[in-house]
Amino acid sequence: MDKEKLRQISEQTGSLMDKGYHCSEAVLWAGMQLFPEQIFPEMQRLATPFAGGIGGTNEGICGALAGAIMVIGAINGRQDGTSEDTECQDLAAEFYRIFKEEFGDTRCMNIKKNWRGKPGQENCNILVCKTCQLLFTRLDK
Repeated sequence: MDKEKLRQISEQTGSLMDKGYHCSEAVLWAGMQLFPEQIFPEMQRLATPFAGGIGGTNEGICGALAGAIMVIGAINGRQDGTSEDTECQDLAAEFYRIFKEEFGDTRCMNIKKNWRGKPGQENCNILVCKTCQLLFTRLDK
C-alpha cells in the first residue's frame, strides 16, 4: 500500500468525526477507501450501532476497535460456514492485542477515562486516526 495514501486516509478519519460520523463509521469509511472491492458504501450502516461503546452506552467495546474488526472481517472473512477462518480470526485477535497495548483498554468507558483528555488527546478523533494507522500498518504486512 502507498504509505502517503495510508497517512492521508488515516488523518481524514479524525475530521469525519467533526462532520458527524461516529468512531466506528469513520474507521470503516477509511477501510472502504483502501479496499473498495471488499467494503461497499452500504456496509457503512453496519458500523453505526457500535459507536460509543455499543449504542452510545460507553460500556462496550470501543467503536474504533469495532470498526477495525469489521474492516478485517470484510477483507478476510469467510462467506460460508465451511471455509477456513483461521487467518481472519488470528488477525482479529492480533489487532485486538495491538489496540489494547496502544490504548490501555478495549472498552470505550475505560479508554475515555484513562486515555482521552490527556494533552494532545482531547477527543476521540485522535484515537480514530491512530487506530487506522495501526490497522493499515498491520494489514500492509
